[in-house]
Amino acid sequence: LMARIDVKEGQVWEDLDSRAPQRRIVIETIYKDFAIVRNLKSNRRTRIRIARLYQEGKRSYRLVELP
Repeated sequence: LMARIDVKEGQVWEDLDSRAPQRRIVIETIYKDFAIVRNLKSNRRTRIRIARLYQEGKRSYRLVELP
């Protein structure tokens, strides 16, 4: 089980999905159970559920950089 990390604005997370190698997102805003994130390559913004950062397996993320 993955340890919970406090999700904060400015953190950079890497997508573990093999279909998106080295995709990195930065947390821009926290709103309730969601994070508004920006893809560092495309600058595209999207909303993801914070719980998804902690899922097991390829649909999760790992923290790679603190603000």
